[in-house]
This record gives sequence, structure tokens and C-alpha cells, in this order.
Amino acid sequence: MDISAQNDLAGDLFTQRLHLRRITLQDAAALQEAMGDFDILQWTSKVPYPFTVADAEAYIARHQFGFIGSWLILFQDRIVGGIAADDQLGYWITKDAWGQGIATEAAERVIDFVFEETGQDLLRAGHFDGNAASRNTLVKLGFEDEGADTMPSLARGDGRFPGMMMRLTQDMWTDRQRFELTTQRLRLRNLTVADAPRLAQIGGTQEVAPMMLSLTVPWPVEAAETWIESSRFRGRPGFRVGIELDGTLIGVVGLGPKQHDFPLMYFISQEHWRQGYAKEAVSAYINACFGLFPDMDRMTADHFTDNPHSGALLQKLGFVQTGTNMGPSAARLEPAPVIDYRLTRTDWEARR
Repeated sequence: MDISAQNDLAGDLFTQRLHLRRITLQDAAALQEAMGDFDILQWTSKVPYPFTVADAEAYIARHQFGFIGSWLILFQDRIVGGIAADDQLGYWITKDAWGQGIATEAAERVIDFVFEETGQDLLRAGHFDGNAASRNTLVKLGFEDEGADTMPSLARGDGRFPGMMMRLTQDMWTDRQRFELTTQRLRLRNLTVADAPRLAQIGGTQEVAPMMLSLTVPWPVEAAETWIESSRFRGRPGFRVGIELDGTLIGVVGLGPKQHDFPLMYFISQEHWRQGYAKEAVSAYINACFGLFPDMDRMTADHFTDNPHSGALLQKLGFVQTGTNMGPSAARLEPAPVIDYRLTRTDWEARR
């Protein structure tokens, strides 16, 4: 089942890693156990500390009325946070899940839902002074400062505490989803679910899939749909785009997130091998990414040792070998030897 179909079930939402399940009164005890930590609650506005089951029931009741939606965030069937939206976006994450990109991933899906399904064109969010993690998340999502303000924090006691209100419009959100680049012969552009059949045809072959991490032989269209939805361009590393020749999709190039050391990936349909398309597309993509993300100082890449043509291309682009390893592929029975590479911004700019 593809993600778009899953999102219609009982108001739940899904991402690559997460299940956002609508919260109900039956969740009160689980909510109290997951959320009732002062290190979490001090950054919320209307949740007291200590946080009892009765408080959890009141929290859920409040979020069932007047809110577009309120969800528990589940990762591997375990509660790792919560997120809600009305005219404002709010979220919390359990301490053991901090620093894993869960808030960003969940918020991206909820923002999509708000702007695509409700017609709302403005979403606000706020963070307290000192909550750098929340601010970083909101900035990554595209929110811009609206103005300093004070907000209540029941967990910290009476009174109001300094913070910052931020805003995100539908136009701002849409602009962050656009990626298009043209070269002498090619067009690099956002992938859509409509590309899934062609993508499955290209990637699900014995020549391509064993060289990739998650592709299989064959590669089902439904799996390609999920793969596309999980790596949409959102104005930061961690996205893939299609490579188009004369209106026909011939491949993909992508860049992974910082926590995986910005890994580069690409594949081209077999009938277009050895015609310079991969070098043309990947070179333009690398240049665009270094321009888009000024804080990114390097990229990494690897290839299986039985794919020497990929290694030759990486070296032509300036990648330097850094070691060897064993790597998995969903299309291989067991891990196989790979060669690791790195390209620094300094080396790239010196070649331009």
C-alpha cells in the first residue's frame, strides 16, 4: 500500500520511518508515561508538571476539539513523541529519541497535511528561549521569525517566559519543495508518484538493483512510490531527484542527510550507460547542492567493487578513496565489498 493510501486510514499519517497515530482517550496512561518528564515539559506551554493520568486525559480532550489533528508519533511501534496542529504547530519528543530527526520528519508530514488537505495558508509555531533544538527544527522546516513574545509554561510555574514566535505560509512551504536544474542535455526535477512505474522499471533490474542499497529485483511499483515519497526535496539534504532526457525519466540522483555523512547516490537506465549522462547529471547536482547548502563541507559515496564504472566516475568528479568496507544491498544475498570515497567542498571548488 502506498503512503497516500495509508494516510486516508482513520486519520493516521505515515512517513518513511514513522506512524503518526491519532490520539484517543485510551492513550492517557501511555501518554503520561512517555511525556511526564520535566526535561520535556519545561518546553511546553499548557502541560503541568508533575503530569498525571488525569492531566493526560485533559490534554487529549483539549486536542480532540479545535485542532486540525493531534497524533502520537510511533517509531518501530514505540511512542517517541506527539505532534498537534491547529493554527499553530506543536510537538514533543521523548528524551531517548532526541537528535534522530524525528521531530522534523513528523512535522514535515503534518505540515503537508495541513496545507494540502485543509486549505489553511498560514501556520505558526513558537519556541522558548534556550530551546535550541526546537528552534533548529523550525528553521529546517522553513519557519521564519515573526517576533519575540512571552508564553506560559505551566511546568515551570506561574507567569510567562520569553520566546520567539515563527511563521510559515503555504507559499513558503511550496517554494521549499521545488528543485529544477537543466544541463546541456538533461533536466533534473522533483520526482512524483506518477514516476513510480518508470522508476521501478529502471531500478528493478539485475544490472541496477544489486548496486543500490534498497532496490530489489523486481522492484514493485508500490515500493518505488514509498521510496519517492520518503525523499522529497524540502530545502535541505536528504532528497532525490529524477534525471530526464527529452521528457523521459532515465535515472535518479540523490543526497542523504548529515547524520549519514551526506552520501551521494545515483543510477541510470542501462540503455543510457556510457553516454556521459551520469557524469553530466551528477556533476550538476553536486554543484547545486554545494550552492544550496553552505554549511555542507563534504559529500561521501561508495560503490561495490564489482561496479568499477561507478568508481571511475566518482574519481573523475574529484572524489578521493578513503577506505574499504562491506555493504548490504536488498538485491544481494549477503553484504559485499565496497570502496568508500569523500569529496570536500574545497576540492570541488578548486576543480571548478
